[in-house]
Amino acid sequence: MQQNQRYFPSAPSLDLSVVIAVYNEVEIAPELLRRCNEVLSATDQSYEIVVVDDGSADGTLDVLKAAMAHIRGLRVVELYRNVGQVAAISAGMSIARGQWILMMDGDLQHRPEDIPRFLAKRTEGFDLIASYREKRQESLRRRLITRLMNVTNRVLIGVKISDFGSAFRLLRSEIIALMKDRDGYVHYNTPDLFINARKSTEIPIVQVSRKSGSSKWTMLAFVMFNFDFLVTAMRPVLIAVWGAVAGTIVGSLLYILHLVGVIPGVQALTGPVSIILISAIIFMLAVIWRETVRLRKAALGTPPFIIKNVFEAAGPANAAASPGERDAAPPKVQSMTKLHSGD
Repeated sequence: MQQNQRYFPSAPSLDLSVVIAVYNEVEIAPELLRRCNEVLSATDQSYEIVVVDDGSADGTLDVLKAAMAHIRGLRVVELYRNVGQVAAISAGMSIARGQWILMMDGDLQHRPEDIPRFLAKRTEGFDLIASYREKRQESLRRRLITRLMNVTNRVLIGVKISDFGSAFRLLRSEIIALMKDRDGYVHYNTPDLFINARKSTEIPIVQVSRKSGSSKWTMLAFVMFNFDFLVTAMRPVLIAVWGAVAGTIVGSLLYILHLVGVIPGVQALTGPVSIILISAIIFMLAVIWRETVRLRKAALGTPPFIIKNVFEAAGPANAAASPGERDAAPPKVQSMTKLHSGD
């Protein structure tokens, strides 16, 4: 659909893009933008702050648009409807113009003051600087589930990463280019970031508790997020193949031993084993079903998101201007043309 592609850049034109997806964060958005602007304006980078409003219904979009009067380089992306955090991040990355892209959550659990720590690691040759939550102000239940999934995901993709769930990351645009389809849409998912990275590292962060509102993550969204690790890496396929081979051999031997009367009670194993196998098959069918739905949408050309409008301040921040020139006058607000289904 051409109404999205008109916003996709042909090549990076800035040093840095900060991509943030928000949904019903009217209370947090002003402080988030203020702190990001204070940190970024102190750097020598040409940058933009790309904030994607994922169909908020509480006035968040109005707050974001009003902030363009005093934050140069702010671009506000209005999506046609709520599509979820992953698709909203994909939209922001699809239109980002930076050679480097920093992604962070929009609820201030990630501290904007940590951004310079990510930028400093670029000189060491890394193309992906991730983070791990050294301290987390969250419930014990959530921390335990996250730890279990981190161990599982490390096994699945074979990458030694401490914390796959921490979405505070800085990456080169080349990694994003490897996640684009032929139409220029970025299909963001966590395992592809690490699989496509040439050299990655992690830095510790403190994830603070939310100041207001509540987390938008549900248990279903958490499970669906981790499906990506099953369908992106090749290691799960190898594990399934070797598991099938081992199961066939063990099952055949047990059956033979049962026939000759060596293990007469082997039939007692069939009930629990059958339940486990059937449950595993149903789980894998759910994964395959989800991928089938995705492939059908891709075959039909259905976009993962529709950009209704993009609002932006005039010009990127810190680009070819001295600090005095940048602070002399507020940026002029420009609105991109609203998109229609008939375009």
